[in-house]
Amino acid sequence: MKYAPTNKYTLSVYNEGRHWWNVDIIEPGQIPVLFIPGSQGSAKQIRSLASLVQNKTESRRSLFSFRFFAVDFDEEVTFMNGNIMNRQLDYVMNAMRYIQKMMRVPRKIVLVGHSYGGMLAVLTTIHRDYQNDTELLILKGAPINKQRKFDIKANFPTKYLGTHFLTQLK
Repeated sequence: MKYAPTNKYTLSVYNEGRHWWNVDIIEPGQIPVLFIPGSQGSAKQIRSLASLVQNKTESRRSLFSFRFFAVDFDEEVTFMNGNIMNRQLDYVMNAMRYIQKMMRVPRKIVLVGHSYGGMLAVLTTIHRDYQNDTELLILKGAPINKQRKFDIKANFPTKYLGTHFLTQLK
């Protein structure tokens, strides 16, 4: 399954073992999880987490399972480039809408963000059109609690300035 508003970005679903679900439908007992990699990251990084979680839920015979998705930005170097972050943020939000359309029963999405992907995950949760669509936010190595010097002229997503972690410095 691919959702691609640009030629570079993709949305993938991760399946493993005996569970090769229909890639176009999310069943009622499945919890959708969207992984967002960081700068130069890959959607393939979801494998370790998805495999572990699937094995644990299967071994415990849970009444629910997780459905893992990952966006891939073609290992694009993000590192605080406003144009790239805006493009990636738009893609993540479109991916969330695409995942929601696959659900037979409406559910909120678990977002997992690594590094700068964590910043995108947080920005998604504070966007007025998406703030109620997230069940849980898991961040690994996301630089959200550090004051950084931003170059506003580089088109950083200025609509998010003044949030708890983005502050314009002179």
